[in-house]
Amino acid sequence: MKKTIAGFLIVLGLMLSVLPASAQDFNELTAVEIAVSSYPFAQGLENYPGYTAAAYDPGTRYQQWRVTFWDADGEALGWANVSEATREVTFYDAHFYPSSAQEQDAYEVVPAFLNTTPEIQSTIGSVDDYDYWIGYDAWLFAWTIWINDGIDSLYGIIKFGENGMPWEFDDPQLIALVPGSVMEYEEWYESNENQAIALAYQLPEISSVLRGVNDWFGRAWPEPGTSNQFWRVEFATQDSLLATAIVDIETRTASQ
Repeated sequence: MKKTIAGFLIVLGLMLSVLPASAQDFNELTAVEIAVSSYPFAQGLENYPGYTAAAYDPGTRYQQWRVTFWDADGEALGWANVSEATREVTFYDAHFYPSSAQEQDAYEVVPAFLNTTPEIQSTIGSVDDYDYWIGYDAWLFAWTIWINDGIDSLYGIIKFGENGMPWEFDDPQLIALVPGSVMEYEEWYESNENQAIALAYQLPEISSVLRGVNDWFGRAWPEPGTSNQFWRVEFATQDSLLATAIVDIETRTASQ
Protein backbone atom coordinates (compact mmCIF):
# COMPACT_ATOMS: atom_id res chain seq x y z
CA MET A 1 0.00 0.00 0.00
CA LYS A 2 2.81 2.41 0.86
CA LYS A 3 4.44 1.68 -2.50
CA THR A 4 1.13 2.35 -4.24
CA ILE A 5 0.70 5.72 -2.48
CA ALA A 6 4.30 6.64 -3.14
CA GLY A 7 3.90 5.75 -6.80
CA PHE A 8 0.75 7.87 -7.01
CA LEU A 9 2.51 10.87 -5.48
CA ILE A 10 5.38 10.49 -7.95
CA VAL A 11 2.95 10.42 -10.88
CA LEU A 12 1.06 13.43 -9.46
CA GLY A 13 4.31 15.30 -9.08
CA LEU A 14 5.25 14.56 -12.67
CA MET A 15 1.83 15.73 -13.86
CA LEU A 16 2.09 19.00 -11.94
CA SER A 17 5.59 19.57 -13.24
CA VAL A 18 4.36 19.60 -16.84
CA LEU A 19 1.36 21.89 -16.19
CA PRO A 20 1.72 25.50 -17.30
CA ALA A 21 2.94 27.85 -14.60
CA SER A 22 -0.38 29.73 -14.74
CA ALA A 23 -2.28 26.61 -13.77
CA GLN A 24 -0.02 25.98 -10.79
CA ASP A 25 0.24 29.37 -9.11
CA PHE A 26 -2.80 31.31 -10.36
CA ASN A 27 -5.14 32.21 -7.49
CA GLU A 28 -7.44 34.99 -6.35
CA LEU A 29 -4.52 37.21 -5.32
CA THR A 30 -2.97 36.81 -8.77
CA ALA A 31 -6.26 37.74 -10.47
CA VAL A 32 -6.66 40.86 -8.34
CA GLU A 33 -3.06 41.91 -8.94
CA ILE A 34 -3.47 41.63 -12.71
CA ALA A 35 -6.74 43.60 -12.71
CA VAL A 36 -5.37 46.33 -10.44
CA SER A 37 -2.37 46.89 -12.70
CA SER A 38 -4.48 46.93 -15.91
CA TYR A 39 -6.52 49.61 -17.65
CA PRO A 40 -8.71 51.27 -16.47
CA PHE A 41 -8.28 50.20 -12.85
CA ALA A 42 -4.63 51.24 -12.65
CA GLN A 43 -5.71 54.86 -13.17
CA GLY A 44 -9.23 54.85 -11.81
CA LEU A 45 -8.51 53.31 -8.41
CA GLU A 46 -6.10 56.14 -7.57
CA ASN A 47 -9.14 58.26 -6.66
CA TYR A 48 -10.52 55.63 -4.27
CA PRO A 49 -8.30 55.18 -1.21
CA GLY A 50 -9.43 52.26 0.90
CA TYR A 51 -11.00 50.39 -2.00
CA THR A 52 -11.41 46.62 -1.70
CA ALA A 53 -11.33 43.82 -4.22
CA ALA A 54 -12.25 40.14 -4.35
CA ALA A 55 -11.80 37.47 -7.00
CA TYR A 56 -13.18 34.02 -7.67
CA ASP A 57 -13.12 31.36 -10.34
CA PRO A 58 -16.66 30.82 -11.71
CA GLY A 59 -15.60 27.30 -12.70
CA THR A 60 -16.25 27.57 -16.43
CA ARG A 61 -14.06 25.94 -19.05
CA TYR A 62 -12.92 29.40 -20.14
CA GLN A 63 -10.68 29.81 -17.07
CA GLN A 64 -11.57 33.47 -16.61
CA TRP A 65 -11.59 34.77 -13.05
CA ARG A 66 -14.00 37.52 -12.01
CA VAL A 67 -12.50 40.38 -9.98
CA THR A 68 -14.92 42.84 -8.33
CA PHE A 69 -14.03 46.22 -6.82
CA TRP A 70 -15.75 48.35 -4.16
CA ASP A 71 -14.97 51.76 -2.76
CA ALA A 72 -14.32 52.35 0.93
CA ASP A 73 -18.07 52.69 1.56
CA GLY A 74 -18.88 49.40 -0.14
CA GLU A 75 -20.27 50.91 -3.35
CA ALA A 76 -19.45 48.88 -6.47
CA LEU A 77 -16.82 50.37 -8.77
CA GLY A 78 -16.82 47.68 -11.42
CA TRP A 79 -15.43 44.30 -12.32
CA ALA A 80 -12.96 42.64 -14.64
CA ASN A 81 -12.55 39.21 -16.21
CA VAL A 82 -8.97 37.95 -16.00
CA SER A 83 -7.76 35.09 -18.18
CA GLU A 84 -5.80 32.45 -16.33
CA ALA A 85 -4.09 31.42 -19.55
CA THR A 86 -2.93 34.83 -20.79
CA ARG A 87 -2.93 36.68 -17.46
CA GLU A 88 -4.70 39.60 -19.09
CA VAL A 89 -7.98 41.42 -18.56
CA THR A 90 -10.32 40.17 -21.28
CA PHE A 91 -13.29 42.42 -20.43
CA TYR A 92 -14.24 44.97 -17.82
CA ASP A 93 -17.12 47.15 -16.68
CA ALA A 94 -16.03 50.11 -14.57
CA HIS A 95 -17.57 53.45 -13.59
CA PHE A 96 -15.15 55.95 -12.11
CA TYR A 97 -15.77 59.55 -11.11
CA PRO A 98 -13.24 62.36 -11.61
CA SER A 99 -10.95 63.82 -9.00
CA SER A 100 -11.06 67.53 -8.14
CA ALA A 101 -8.06 68.10 -10.38
CA GLN A 102 -9.76 66.34 -13.29
CA GLU A 103 -12.89 68.46 -12.78
CA GLN A 104 -10.76 71.60 -12.96
CA ASP A 105 -9.19 70.31 -16.17
CA ALA A 106 -12.68 69.74 -17.61
CA TYR A 107 -13.67 73.35 -16.91
CA GLU A 108 -10.79 74.44 -19.09
CA VAL A 109 -10.90 71.83 -21.85
CA VAL A 110 -14.66 71.37 -22.40
CA PRO A 111 -15.57 75.04 -23.11
CA ALA A 112 -12.43 75.54 -25.19
CA PHE A 113 -13.38 72.57 -27.37
CA LEU A 114 -17.04 73.55 -27.69
CA ASN A 115 -16.11 77.04 -28.84
CA THR A 116 -14.43 75.48 -31.87
CA THR A 117 -17.50 73.50 -32.95
CA PRO A 118 -19.87 74.71 -35.70
CA GLU A 119 -22.83 73.74 -33.49
CA ILE A 120 -21.88 76.28 -30.81
CA GLN A 121 -20.68 78.95 -33.23
CA SER A 122 -23.94 78.86 -35.18
CA THR A 123 -26.22 78.89 -32.12
CA ILE A 124 -24.87 80.83 -29.15
CA GLY A 125 -21.52 82.04 -30.47
CA SER A 126 -19.36 81.26 -27.44
CA VAL A 127 -19.84 79.28 -24.25
CA ASP A 128 -17.89 81.99 -22.42
CA ASP A 129 -20.82 84.40 -22.78
CA TYR A 130 -23.03 82.29 -20.51
CA ASP A 131 -23.08 80.70 -17.08
CA TYR A 132 -22.43 76.98 -17.34
CA TRP A 133 -21.95 73.90 -15.19
CA ILE A 134 -19.85 70.87 -16.07
CA GLY A 135 -20.07 67.36 -14.65
CA TYR A 136 -19.08 63.82 -15.48
CA ASP A 137 -21.52 60.99 -16.20
CA ALA A 138 -19.79 57.75 -15.24
CA TRP A 139 -22.42 55.68 -17.06
CA LEU A 140 -22.24 57.62 -20.31
CA PHE A 141 -18.43 57.77 -20.03
CA ALA A 142 -18.68 61.42 -21.00
CA TRP A 143 -18.60 64.95 -19.64
CA THR A 144 -21.81 66.95 -19.64
CA ILE A 145 -22.34 70.69 -19.72
CA TRP A 146 -25.39 72.81 -18.95
CA ILE A 147 -25.25 76.19 -20.69
CA ASN A 148 -27.76 78.41 -18.93
CA ASP A 149 -29.89 80.65 -21.14
CA GLY A 150 -33.40 80.34 -19.76
CA ILE A 151 -35.75 78.62 -22.18
CA ASP A 152 -32.89 78.49 -24.70
CA SER A 153 -30.51 76.61 -22.39
CA LEU A 154 -28.37 73.91 -23.98
CA TYR A 155 -27.26 70.51 -22.70
CA GLY A 156 -24.11 69.04 -24.19
CA ILE A 157 -22.41 65.64 -24.00
CA ILE A 158 -18.69 65.46 -24.81
CA LYS A 159 -16.56 62.32 -24.90
CA PHE A 160 -12.77 62.30 -24.80
CA GLY A 161 -10.39 59.60 -25.90
CA GLU A 162 -11.27 56.09 -26.95
CA ASN A 163 -13.03 55.06 -23.74
CA GLY A 164 -14.23 58.34 -22.24
CA MET A 165 -12.68 57.83 -18.81
CA PRO A 166 -12.53 60.99 -16.63
CA TRP A 167 -8.75 61.33 -16.94
CA GLU A 168 -8.82 61.32 -20.76
CA PHE A 169 -8.83 64.74 -22.44
CA ASP A 170 -7.58 64.02 -25.95
CA ASP A 171 -9.59 63.49 -29.15
CA PRO A 172 -12.81 65.27 -28.06
CA GLN A 173 -16.12 64.36 -29.67
CA LEU A 174 -19.38 66.27 -29.39
CA ILE A 175 -21.89 63.47 -28.84
CA ALA A 176 -24.98 65.65 -28.45
CA LEU A 177 -26.03 69.27 -28.10
CA VAL A 178 -29.75 69.58 -27.42
CA PRO A 179 -32.17 72.17 -26.01
CA GLY A 180 -32.12 71.73 -22.26
CA SER A 181 -35.43 73.25 -21.16
CA VAL A 182 -37.83 70.98 -23.02
CA MET A 183 -41.04 70.03 -21.25
CA GLU A 184 -42.36 66.49 -21.29
CA TYR A 185 -45.24 65.97 -23.71
CA GLU A 186 -47.86 65.77 -20.95
CA GLU A 187 -46.63 68.99 -19.37
CA TRP A 188 -46.53 70.75 -22.76
CA TYR A 189 -50.05 69.58 -23.63
CA GLU A 190 -51.54 70.62 -20.30
CA SER A 191 -49.91 74.06 -20.47
CA ASN A 192 -51.25 74.76 -23.97
CA GLU A 193 -54.67 73.34 -23.21
CA ASN A 194 -55.06 75.56 -20.14
CA GLN A 195 -53.87 78.59 -22.11
CA ALA A 196 -56.29 77.86 -24.95
CA ILE A 197 -59.25 77.48 -22.58
CA ALA A 198 -58.38 80.72 -20.75
CA LEU A 199 -58.12 82.70 -24.01
CA ALA A 200 -61.37 81.28 -25.38
CA TYR A 201 -63.19 82.04 -22.14
CA GLN A 202 -62.34 85.73 -22.58
CA LEU A 203 -64.56 85.91 -25.69
CA PRO A 204 -67.74 87.78 -24.68
CA GLU A 205 -69.89 85.32 -26.61
CA ILE A 206 -68.53 82.41 -24.60
CA SER A 207 -68.42 84.04 -21.18
CA SER A 208 -72.05 85.06 -21.57
CA VAL A 209 -73.07 81.49 -22.44
CA LEU A 210 -71.26 80.10 -19.41
CA ARG A 211 -72.62 82.71 -17.02
CA GLY A 212 -74.94 81.00 -14.56
CA VAL A 213 -73.83 77.48 -15.54
CA ASN A 214 -72.18 75.83 -12.53
CA ASP A 215 -71.10 72.50 -13.92
CA TRP A 216 -69.36 73.51 -17.14
CA PHE A 217 -65.85 72.38 -18.05
CA GLY A 218 -63.43 73.18 -20.86
CA ARG A 219 -61.29 70.94 -23.03
CA ALA A 220 -58.95 71.66 -25.90
CA TRP A 221 -56.75 69.88 -28.43
CA PRO A 222 -54.51 70.92 -31.35
CA GLU A 223 -56.07 71.05 -34.78
CA PRO A 224 -54.43 68.48 -37.08
CA GLY A 225 -52.06 69.88 -39.70
CA THR A 226 -51.56 73.27 -38.02
CA SER A 227 -48.20 72.50 -36.36
CA ASN A 228 -49.97 72.81 -32.99
CA GLN A 229 -50.57 76.53 -33.55
CA PHE A 230 -54.36 76.36 -33.57
CA TRP A 231 -56.32 74.67 -30.79
CA ARG A 232 -59.99 73.82 -30.81
CA VAL A 233 -61.70 74.56 -27.50
CA GLU A 234 -65.03 73.17 -26.31
CA PHE A 235 -67.07 74.24 -23.31
CA ALA A 236 -69.61 71.71 -22.17
CA THR A 237 -71.52 70.11 -19.35
CA GLN A 238 -71.97 66.39 -18.86
CA ASP A 239 -75.13 66.57 -20.96
CA SER A 240 -74.49 69.09 -23.73
CA LEU A 241 -71.97 71.11 -25.73
CA LEU A 242 -72.28 74.81 -24.86
CA ALA A 243 -69.76 76.63 -27.08
CA THR A 244 -66.66 76.19 -29.23
CA ALA A 245 -63.74 78.39 -30.24
CA ILE A 246 -60.46 78.33 -32.15
CA VAL A 247 -57.37 79.68 -30.39
CA ASP A 248 -54.12 80.75 -32.02
CA ILE A 249 -51.52 79.86 -29.42
CA GLU A 250 -48.76 81.89 -31.09
CA THR A 251 -50.70 85.15 -31.32
CA ARG A 252 -52.76 84.44 -28.18
CA THR A 253 -56.03 85.25 -29.95
CA ALA A 254 -59.36 83.43 -29.98
CA SER A 255 -62.33 83.40 -32.33
CA GLN A 256 -65.52 81.45 -32.89
